[in-house]
Amino acid sequence: MKINGVMTQDAITIDPGAPLGPALDVMRIKQVCHLLVVDDAGQLVGIITDGDRGRAAFAPAVAE
Repeated sequence: MKINGVMTQDAITIDPGAPLGPALDVMRIKQVCHLLVVDDAGQLVGIITDGDRGRAAFAPAVAE
């Protein structure tokens, strides 16, 4: 992909219905700090960030 004439990597995306666990695994494996959530039409509907990953890791402890 080119943005303003500069080559960039292809965006890593995930389906809105994907479970959080696999989404976080993709972020870890691909070593990205943002994961774009896109619908079937390719439209951006959300973003999962490193901050979300951190909050998800502590959610079970907070629930107790």
